Amino acid sequence: MHVLVAIDGSASAGAALRFAAQTLLRSMAVQEITLVTVVHDARMLAYDLDVALFPQITWDDMRLAEREEAEEWLRAATAMLGSFAGRVSALVRAGRRAQEIVAAARDSSADLLVIGGTGSGIWDRLRAMLFGSAVNEVVERAPCPVVVVPADYAADSSRTSYTGTGDWSRAA
Repeated sequence: MHVLVAIDGSASAGAALRFAAQTLLRSMAVQEITLVTVVHDARMLAYDLDVALFPQITWDDMRLAEREEAEEWLRAATAMLGSFAGRVSALVRAGRRAQEIVAAARDSSADLLVIGGTGSGIWDRLRAMLFGSAVNEVVERAPCPVVVVPADYAADSSRTSYTGTGDWSRAA
């Protein structure tokens, strides 16, 4: 079985990763896990922001910082799966989150997609209120079954959350 886990540094993403690591890997024959995170495509950001207000160096810095943060999330998530004996791959995609997550599941022939119940940012929550959430779109369009994990999910008595320092840490 091939499982794709969508992460974005949020508590929900940590819960999704925790579910995959602690529940799926114990109870299913998982041979491969693909971790995917999505950064904004520069064209999408242009719709969200008045680009004329930002000098080019700031624009480039914003894209670089977002990509570096995404790569940090993937490194931390990969480390959390350290004891997994199967193949782990990590992808950073650019574009609309829901579309890119669905495309990653399709491109990687995932058998199951695991995603947290909410996104990481205020824009995600605002968009969800106005237009529907990325999670709903993923559930509707995914080429495979989808598990939506609530942010407060805990497979055991401890909780795992992303601290922003490159790892999901355990807090009692």
